[in-house]
Amino acid sequence: MEWMNDTCLQLIDEYEKQSVLWNSLHPQYYNRTEKLAAWNAIAENFGISTDEVRRKMDSLLGSYRGIKSRVRKRTEALGVFCESKWFAFNRLDQFMAKMKPDTTTSFEESLCYKYTTDEIVVKLEPEEDPLVSISSENTPIESNVIIDVNDSLPETSEVPTKKIKKSGPVHTTNQIEPKCDSAANECELYGRYVAIKLQSYNKRVRSIVQHHINKALFQADMGTYDSQYVVET
Repeated sequence: MEWMNDTCLQLIDEYEKQSVLWNSLHPQYYNRTEKLAAWNAIAENFGISTDEVRRKMDSLLGSYRGIKSRVRKRTEALGVFCESKWFAFNRLDQFMAKMKPDTTTSFEESLCYKYTTDEIVVKLEPEEDPLVSISSENTPIESNVIIDVNDSLPETSEVPTKKIKKSGPVHTTNQIEPKCDSAANECELYGRYVAIKLQSYNKRVRSIVQHHINKALFQADMGTYDSQYVVET
């Protein structure tokens, strides 16, 4: 099936209707039979297999998490507000806000969401390569700068000076020293370990493992594990 933008947005709508798939407070959330029935209902609406529907939804959620992290990186590094131009970003942002009522729906405030700059993102759909628009609250629209999210951070000189001009010396982005800590290094090492493990599997097993990783990340984003404690014995 060819996934056009409108079709992808429709898939997100159908997924949102099936709250048993994503709402950990749903009484049947841990019922595999009910979840399978929900996936089957979505697949029937599109006339395709359940596996294809699940893969596409995992892909959209994975892309969203990756873009969210990249937008935050550029906002912090450049000191100006970055806005995603990916077609499904705002729709999924609304969905995430609905999932966490205590989370602000303001995109500027949501930059403090639970994503880290070391998050691993598996890019499943090459065509879903969004753009990021850099703007400032007091900057005219015509002076916005468009940056490909896969590009490295640009030098500050490429951004209009009225966006970043401050009293005192101006520091370029390559002068900003990264904040390194043990937690970040641990995440990076674990990410490499996961990548090596994935490469050792065949294509089918790798797809299954990626699906479960995306599912675990999604549940963590929704706060499923926030109230769960592990007692070491």
